[in-house]
Amino acid sequence: SGRQRGGRSERGGGRDGGRYGGRGQDWGGGGRSGRDGSGRGGGYEGGRGSGPGGRRGGFDGGRGGRRGGYEGSGFEGRGRGPPRGGGYGGRGRGEGGRGAGPSGPTVAPASVFGSGLLQQRTSGLPEGFEYTGLEQLQLEEPSASAPTTRLTRRPGFGRAGRPITVIANHFLLNFDKDATDFAVHYDVDIQGLRQKAAPGKGAKGRKAPPKEPEGAGAPDQPATEQRGLRPLPADKSRVIIAALAAREAWPTGWSYDGRKSMYAPGNFLPGGPAQDSSYTISVSFPDEGTEKEFTCRVRRVNVISFDALRRWVQSGQGNVPYEALQAIEVIMRHRVCMMPSTVAFGRSIFVPHSSTQFPLGDGAEVWLGYQQSARPCQRGITVTINQAASAFVAAGPVIELLAQAANMPASQLQQGVRTNSWEFKAMKQAVTGIKVEVTHMGNARRQYRVTGLSTVPADQDMFDHEELGRISVAQYFGSHYRHRLMYPKLPCLRVGSKGVRLPPEVCVVKAGMRVRRLTPQQTQSMIRVAASAPDVKRQSIQTQMEQNLQFHRDPQAAAFGINIDTKMMQVNARILDAPTLQYKLPPKMQVSGGSWNLKQCRFLEPSKINAWAFCCFISQQQAQGRGPDEGLNSFINTLGRKLFEIGITWRTDQVKQPVVKFLQPGPPESMQQTAAEGMAQASEECRRRHGHPASIIICVLPTKDSGPYRAVKWAGDHAVGIVTQCIVASNAGITRPPKGLEQYCANVAMKVNAKLGGTNVTIFNRMFPLIADRPFMLIGADVTHPPPGSDNPSIAGVVGSLDGNCAKYATRILVQGPRDEIISELDRAVKELLQEFERNTRKKPERIVFYRDGVSEGQFATVMDQELPLLRKAFRDVSQNEYQPLVTFVVVQKRHNTRLFPKPGEGDRKGNILPGTVVDRDICHPFEFDFYLNSHEGLQGTVRPSHYHVLMDENKFQADQLQILTHHLCYLFCRCTRSVSVCPPAYYAHLAAERGRLLCSAYSSSGSETESAASGQAGQKLEIDQVNAAISGRMFFV
Repeated sequence: SGRQRGGRSERGGGRDGGRYGGRGQDWGGGGRSGRDGSGRGGGYEGGRGSGPGGRRGGFDGGRGGRRGGYEGSGFEGRGRGPPRGGGYGGRGRGEGGRGAGPSGPTVAPASVFGSGLLQQRTSGLPEGFEYTGLEQLQLEEPSASAPTTRLTRRPGFGRAGRPITVIANHFLLNFDKDATDFAVHYDVDIQGLRQKAAPGKGAKGRKAPPKEPEGAGAPDQPATEQRGLRPLPADKSRVIIAALAAREAWPTGWSYDGRKSMYAPGNFLPGGPAQDSSYTISVSFPDEGTEKEFTCRVRRVNVISFDALRRWVQSGQGNVPYEALQAIEVIMRHRVCMMPSTVAFGRSIFVPHSSTQFPLGDGAEVWLGYQQSARPCQRGITVTINQAASAFVAAGPVIELLAQAANMPASQLQQGVRTNSWEFKAMKQAVTGIKVEVTHMGNARRQYRVTGLSTVPADQDMFDHEELGRISVAQYFGSHYRHRLMYPKLPCLRVGSKGVRLPPEVCVVKAGMRVRRLTPQQTQSMIRVAASAPDVKRQSIQTQMEQNLQFHRDPQAAAFGINIDTKMMQVNARILDAPTLQYKLPPKMQVSGGSWNLKQCRFLEPSKINAWAFCCFISQQQAQGRGPDEGLNSFINTLGRKLFEIGITWRTDQVKQPVVKFLQPGPPESMQQTAAEGMAQASEECRRRHGHPASIIICVLPTKDSGPYRAVKWAGDHAVGIVTQCIVASNAGITRPPKGLEQYCANVAMKVNAKLGGTNVTIFNRMFPLIADRPFMLIGADVTHPPPGSDNPSIAGVVGSLDGNCAKYATRILVQGPRDEIISELDRAVKELLQEFERNTRKKPERIVFYRDGVSEGQFATVMDQELPLLRKAFRDVSQNEYQPLVTFVVVQKRHNTRLFPKPGEGDRKGNILPGTVVDRDICHPFEFDFYLNSHEGLQGTVRPSHYHVLMDENKFQADQLQILTHHLCYLFCRCTRSVSVCPPAYYAHLAAERGRLLCSAYSSSGSETESAASGQAGQKLEIDQVNAAISGRMFFV
């Protein structure tokens, strides 16, 4: 009775099942007839079952018979018939797919809709939505670029360590039993037409203000709204869509992302099944005085299955349905983001309120908000809520911002400032890049982007007016607007692209403007606010969930039948034992709490100094100090004693006294050359005195300013080829009384020994699980990117271990296109590192563990497709196709929203989870090999565990083996006597990539990062000053 094309049976397989379930109770799905199934056509006669129906009600066409499932065409659906059986699939439609054995072929879930489901679900559909026209619409397939099941499956769960229970900021998401199983995806296209205003009239009939002459506040037409040259900002797009929805009386339940995507639980546009509508609407934005006309086209493009996501979490078949996750995130963000006062960017959402805003000084303030994301986990789909913090320019008069930046009362600004003073520079930095609104044009509160400050006061800033002739800005505002300037001696703001000048007193800072760059003092203040204690952050997230987000009252969530548990999840965890460390003395050290000290310790392999020098960027008078324990000589003696105590030796006793050279920093543009010449002279003096060039040069800097530091590192790493160690004079007790000098010198000694090729510490007896039985190598890779909007290149750092102690690393620094995450020359870098390994050990590594930092989940497949072949190519280039080591490829993620909290009484002294806490259950990936590891003790705020995701594992690690190996490595970071939050291969790769910025000509040698970004030129040649061959095999980058 089903009109199917029967097809061929396979041995143990099935007859070709019907593709649709027909007009009966549910979706079709391929049936499994033959001896392993019980149907003809699809399921039974095109979806007609034989026996009790699906547990979720109704009969799933393709789910009838003894075994059920979605074997065949691969989709079962959810019925809405009687709870236990009843009904049948009805008349089948369409062709069957070929069966393939007992389980059928593995395909992506959700291929097409069946009409039966849509007709049966109308009772659960929100008012104003319908299913008409969806019968023939194809479900949206998961993206082809999404990671698939070819990623390494979890080999099992870890068992090592002490079991505990921790609390995670994950909230379980559920669907109502009558919930819509899909979301209709609409594409939104908004195009600006023209400014709408009657002649001589502004918005709503107000008289339009006269247009000012260029040079004295003439309004520019915003480029963002001129004939769709570039997309509108999300906040304006939301205003337009909200106005359109109100005018057209759209039903409650649609959700919009502010850009191109809208989701609804059914059809709601007029025009029948086509669901493609165009509108013209005039909108007046709150910050502008005139209406503007836009065309909006909203058209249905696809349907996304939530059921496919649920079933993927249960079975893992096919690709990850990222489109469904994206739809859920848009639905959950819609209500808050549509509020006019909300500021949203990336995943962060901020709702301004006095209780969540804290001053940072100099016209800046920090806002506390939240971030949310939807994730598939072992327990189901969860929503992660985490606290977010960002710095904003304090809203208010620009005069107050200038006064704070110049550190003077506002009344004093009436006297003006000199353009060559630090006050002028501070004011210019404070206002450049911000948006301001004008107050002198009545209700037409136009917005402008500030590009800088004029170099003359407003009463001397002249321009030519058509009627008034040569006139100053101050005179123009007095005659044209009858506004006598209170601050005529202040320079004007330069705004827009046409050189328009505006007096600061007629401008106010727009709320929600992010600060581009913080001062060191502002950064410290922000950390104090944002680094909440664990119990405070946990309570803040819980309050945010229960009182502010209120998903249980969200009309969008209700329209889709989405419910979110209001309590954080309790998850299973374990605490791994800390490793036993090995120094030369003591040979065996037990540690606890993630930290230890160097008292009575000697490095495992101390280095030897042939000669050393000090290059001082302070004056000789400053170097003398003020007291008996201060000054450069006192520091040299203390450092020398500490180096000797921990095992570092000198070639002769005469070498203990270093060469000291004082340098005059000079202007920024010549600082690199000054540093290179001074360091070369100091090294040559070492050769003349001791017969050897300097092994290391200690550089004494006056402050932490990046200018001298950049010059020193460029000179040492590239020009001279000598490892350097920078110290700040005040921290070293040279220019002020010392504080904690012994510990400071111990920290310097650890870095000096590592840079000179020594080994500080290793794991006792090299107890590295699985890999220690053969020669092995650890590789780390990371890419650092330029600021947004910059054309500067991205810099990649690749490091490789050189010994079995996992203590010595070599690096290669690569330059590539802006914001390119894939390391295009990975093969060359890995080949050279393998050759370095062979030179040091006379062997090739047989096992390689590759820790890749900075890769998001959406890039997993791209990394596997592009970087893994480059690794293979490096192996072939090393040994002409004969060398094939076993590779384990692990992605390290630090920028995620998961936070773990201990149960009361089970945390450390600051309330954080203990070092060694590992989670591989409940909130981890349903099938793939990943885990969260908190390997360090938190010093401030709430700790953030690192997330490790294994993409490929040829070494066949068990869960315990890889978790213990990664945890042990975190105790071998050479710069401190603490375990660190990220395993050292990835940490060192990050440091190497950051060092590459200092060697890249595209990044300016002085100025802020923002200024450097602005200096990048499109299409510039990607160049980097190569690391000097004399130090390329050493850890100069730490």
